[in-house]
Amino acid sequence: MEEVPSLNEALKVRLERFDRLLQKAPFRAAGWKSDEARWDQGVMDSVIATERYPTLFPTQGSWLDVGSGNGLNGIPLSCLFPDLLPTFVERGKKRAEWLRETVSKMDLRGDVVCEDVRNLPKRLKGRFDLVTARALAPPVEAAKWLWPFVRKGGFLILFAGGSSPPPLLPVKGVAYPYSCNGGAPRALLLWAQSQTPN
Repeated sequence: MEEVPSLNEALKVRLERFDRLLQKAPFRAAGWKSDEARWDQGVMDSVIATERYPTLFPTQGSWLDVGSGNGLNGIPLSCLFPDLLPTFVERGKKRAEWLRETVSKMDLRGDVVCEDVRNLPKRLKGRFDLVTARALAPPVEAAKWLWPFVRKGGFLILFAGGSSPPPLLPVKGVAYPYSCNGGAPRALLLWAQSQTPN
């Protein structure tokens, strides 16, 4: 079981504010059985993963988060890495509007795009230093959809359940296991565009 990290007061206040907004969202945010589970295994998921593997995440640059509707893991990552320049993509109109309002209420940076990732403009391909997703689709599908948006020297990171190896892409991925306060096993599946052969 991963140890729950101690939060500095400013970060804790921001994450608690997000948790309250998530609790009042006008849609079913996720299948949490309790408020405690939503906090431990939802809001804290990215906090625990980034503390467990602090060198995996760039702290600045352009960032694409896809399937962002309930703000997990986009909002906590924005709080952790305020110098990243995020573009949040969510195809559901109600969720996209809620996310846009949440970004504004929390004084975070970021554009919210209401679109299916498969219909994103070609001009966005190869543009992002970091591309992330959580529960977007099975990893084999999500990785294939998202890989084209990673720029040379950038990274694709999927927050995934279980402990299966990363699906094959033009480069080999690496799985970094972790768990959230006694929850089911999880893994960061990471691919680095810099590994692409010249």
